[in-house]
Amino acid sequence: MKPPRAAFAALVLLTLVPGWSAAADPNEEILSGISAAKAQAAAERAERRAQAAGGAAVAPPPQAPAAKTPKKVDLLPQFADPSTRNQCAIGSCHAFGSVAVLEAAYFRKYKEHVSISEQDVFLRRTVLSGDVYRSFCAGGECKMSEGNDPAGDIRYVLENGALSGGSYTQFAERYVKYREGEQRTMSYLKKQYEESSWIQKLLYDPRAHWKELSTSAESTRILGDMLQGRGSSVSTERGKLKAKLAGFTLRSKNDFGFKPEHKALPPADCLAKGAAQLAALKGELNAARPVCVSMSLSGLPAWGQTDATRDAYHAFMIIGYDETPAGVKFHTRNSWGGTNPDVPETEACRIYVVDSVLAPGETASF
Repeated sequence: MKPPRAAFAALVLLTLVPGWSAAADPNEEILSGISAAKAQAAAERAERRAQAAGGAAVAPPPQAPAAKTPKKVDLLPQFADPSTRNQCAIGSCHAFGSVAVLEAAYFRKYKEHVSISEQDVFLRRTVLSGDVYRSFCAGGECKMSEGNDPAGDIRYVLENGALSGGSYTQFAERYVKYREGEQRTMSYLKKQYEESSWIQKLLYDPRAHWKELSTSAESTRILGDMLQGRGSSVSTERGKLKAKLAGFTLRSKNDFGFKPEHKALPPADCLAKGAAQLAALKGELNAARPVCVSMSLSGLPAWGQTDATRDAYHAFMIIGYDETPAGVKFHTRNSWGGTNPDVPETEACRIYVVDSVLAPGETASF
């Protein structure tokens, strides 16, 4: 027997109500479905009225993105001594920078601090090698050429080792006295050469002769022992450090296209020109490796250099950075016996070399 037509229609309507089941109360399910349909219809009518009035449906406010945590890197704990060193009145900043990079790499490898002698590196690689005579009385001034490149110092230590400890201050006192006497001798030899006849100049140059005498094996041994205040037996100690540094490698980046005129660039332009320098710095620092940088400081009051026309090239350590609302500021470890001026990212174009040392197993970022 077929069910009445009205009963069949009611059954069909019930099955169309969402969530209806034969076990549920039919009346309750029907009422629930009707209420939901009414609510939806009311929402649609409200939206149409808002659109007709030129407005838009009110939507919930978007969620604010999570605030980015500013990054901070501080690698000072890789060093055993104070953050500021003192090279005294000697152009040995390159030795301080190179030694610090090596000390940090040593700490990462062996988890212990080592104090490498800046005076030993400066004395042997720059003074006793004869590099101080590179520009013998050039420009009319008879001054010893104490500047050098940190990368060369690092290679020298990796190949020959270096002493540890010792008093740099005591070395500086002895060296300054030696330098004064040496420069007086250089001035005398320059005058003697200038007063010579052309034939004497052709046959003999007292300046070259003095350099040859000063860099002979016997002279360098005596001078080294005197300035160090230590005997020749220290060669064994140098060999021990050389063995400990086996497998350490130098990474030096100097292809930034630096030009002296970059020091006059406005901050925004220097920031743009210094993109490669910033990438190199942050890459190494983010890998927990401090770096030694060589930079033009001309005209920077924070470094005591107010004369922008005077060349002022300096090597020092960068040991971390802070991201601030004003931009990135790099923290330094200087060797002038005072404070450590920050290097803002807007001065990055002044950096012309970045040197780093990799401990065994580390991977370079550049």
